[in-house]
Amino acid sequence: MALVRPRSRILCASNCVTKALFRAHLVVLGFVVCLASQTADSKGAYATNGESGHYDDWFSTLGVYDSSSKRSLQPLLTLLQTQVIDAEANNSNPTPLRKKLQEDWKLTFGPKNHRVLFHWGFNQDIKRYKPLLKEIDDQFKANLKFFEEKFRKEGKQGGLNDYLDEQRSAVLECINEERARRNRLIITETATRTGLSGGQPSRGFATILWDIHVLGDYTTPATNGLLDAKGLRRDLISAGLERMDFERSDIKSLCDALYEAEQNEPKIAAAKMMVALGQYLPSLLTKRWGNTLGKQGIVITANQ
Repeated sequence: MALVRPRSRILCASNCVTKALFRAHLVVLGFVVCLASQTADSKGAYATNGESGHYDDWFSTLGVYDSSSKRSLQPLLTLLQTQVIDAEANNSNPTPLRKKLQEDWKLTFGPKNHRVLFHWGFNQDIKRYKPLLKEIDDQFKANLKFFEEKFRKEGKQGGLNDYLDEQRSAVLECINEERARRNRLIITETATRTGLSGGQPSRGFATILWDIHVLGDYTTPATNGLLDAKGLRRDLISAGLERMDFERSDIKSLCDALYEAEQNEPKIAAAKMMVALGQYLPSLLTKRWGNTLGKQGIVITANQ
């Protein structure tokens, strides 16, 4: 029997859901416009509280409310949060990737521009990801003297422009190798913590978790580098929901809501996508994966 707690029977869970949806509707109805002019420390709906806000987003959107279930899921979310998506935001402990990009190409990444790295979703072809390409080009131009000197020291054949193209390709290959490593970590951890094995379901769930983080980041003033609304909608449906073995008829309402949300300006689109996920995803997870998640100690509170 699936470990499901109907919301109508658990007052605490009901209050949590109500507060989460109410908070999200404030964003949709215009509160998000105010957030755009506030500082990064402002507190409002979703991830504006920083790291803790992302955890709140994940738990409320998935329908995870009791403390035991949260503890079961926490290691996966912490890995995704601190070692994958926002790893480059930590100035006190720069990642090996940040160090290599700085040492080999004088590329600097940190709190101000970390979102061009790993805020592209789980499935992105980063060699075509425009925010990342623009950041690399801008830093190459700013550090042109460094590359001219590097070109002379290495004594490469051909012209400087060819050399710069070669170096850009090397940078992307370096980042892509690290992306592949982190993706493997997430796939393994997702299967371990949720019981969603067999490849596609774990990838689908990882995709959804990753995109929820990005959606939350749209409530902050600095949105440069984030996967856009169209990309998020496509990722959530094609690489997320459709990989999780849900019945197509069951996901239709959620897919329709995501398409509708996409039509708005980015911040409101993101807020509406988050609301749609919170409305439909818990029931989907309960119906298809309630038993599997329950065996891992993760109880889903289905919306009724």
